[in-house]
Amino acid sequence: MTTTANGVAASWRRISDTIDGFDLSPSPKSDEVHVLAVDDSFVDRKVIERLLTISSCKVTAVDSGRRALQFLGLDEGREH
Repeated sequence: MTTTANGVAASWRRISDTIDGFDLSPSPKSDEVHVLAVDDSFVDRKVIERLLTISSCKVTAVDSGRRALQFLGLDEGREH
């Protein structure tokens, strides 16, 4: 736990390193986190990409849930 300049106590902890079996921790070869950003707005995707890249994240941005599933390799067997 840390105390901020205004005296408010704050704490941060990672809730989980995995969600539904996906490893969210940085790869052992790099401290870089890979983020999959999904938004149907081109402008919003670019803003998200820029902000996350500034935060030292590798970013893959796609425009739909279907494309996100394809990127993750989870779209097999789904009707299109």
